[in-house]
Amino acid sequence: MSLTVKNVKHSKIAPDNPNPVLFVDVDDTCLELLGGFIQWLNKLGRLKGYTPGKVIKDRGNLHDWLNIPEPLMNTWMNEYTRYSWEWGALNGRADAAEAFKVFRYYGWRIIGVGHGSSTVDRAILRRANLELVYPNVFEDYFIAPSDKSFYPYMRDYDDPICITSVVKYAEDMVSAGHITFLLRQPWNKEHKDLRLKLFNNWKEICDNIMANHHKKVKDN
Repeated sequence: MSLTVKNVKHSKIAPDNPNPVLFVDVDDTCLELLGGFIQWLNKLGRLKGYTPGKVIKDRGNLHDWLNIPEPLMNTWMNEYTRYSWEWGALNGRADAAEAFKVFRYYGWRIIGVGHGSSTVDRAILRRANLELVYPNVFEDYFIAPSDKSFYPYMRDYDDPICITSVVKYAEDMVSAGHITFLLRQPWNKEHKDLRLKLFNNWKEICDNIMANHHKKVKDN
């Protein structure tokens, strides 16, 4: 499922890299998915076994974090992503907003991807969320089935630089030959894959990309 913003204008880019692409897994990099999930659970009175401040050690085992059975965790997450309006009203990050301004100014195409239901209504809801928080930033957005690889959505783009907060997805991206940046979160700070570049915030990501992976058109 894809929703595209038409007629997006781009700045001039060096001929050897005419349309550089930033491929962003939006969940918990620039949209606060888990923060919204916790607020939704709290509203429904479902946090009775949750210990405030408990660190998420494994992004793929959130049931341990919430102290609930895994099948129940899967049911709640499915309900949240498929039916709640809150899934489409997530907060953004100020540092991401500033970084996106730099990328767009220099002509980078920003493509978003995330997991969830790929029905049209949910895709529209998430696309509207991104547009509200980051106006005129995302050229396109894809929804992948839960826990599936993002690689099929990357094949139409030449040499994208990929950003995620989940080690498993980052390993898929880098194994496909793409430069991949990992945004630091509690569940990934102990990762051991030397192929992945770990950054504390979007400013560090932006500075690194602009210094090492971007060529501006020189003035005549």
